[in-house]
Amino acid sequence: MVDISNFEQFQEYLRAVFCVKSGPMDQQAFNPANAEAKRIADKLMRGRERIAAEKGTSMSSIIVQYLSILPVAVHVPKSELEGYSLFAFYDLIERFALWINWDLDVRTRLAGGKPDSHPENWMKSLH
Repeated sequence: MVDISNFEQFQEYLRAVFCVKSGPMDQQAFNPANAEAKRIADKLMRGRERIAAEKGTSMSSIIVQYLSILPVAVHVPKSELEGYSLFAFYDLIERFALWINWDLDVRTRLAGGKPDSHPENWMKSLH
């Protein structure tokens, strides 16, 4: 039973299950240290939500955008990606982003460039 005493924890569980802890609308990106910082972070998030609403940007349009990008990038038919769970879909997006960063780093080094940092291991454990 969800009530006021366990609602926050329930939200955290849902965020973990559906992999929605990372993204442009994520409050975790701020990592508020105290109540005042949390109040400011909440205010910034409301501003982001208002701007996203004005621009017509929403989580569903982001998913639609990735459904358009990923078939080309990972050579998987769009119809197959549409059958993925939200968790599997976000997992694929995160893994692909790690691979892109790693691949760009390798290509830069092969071309004689000297990147300032090394990308994260794209094969690391995500969960």
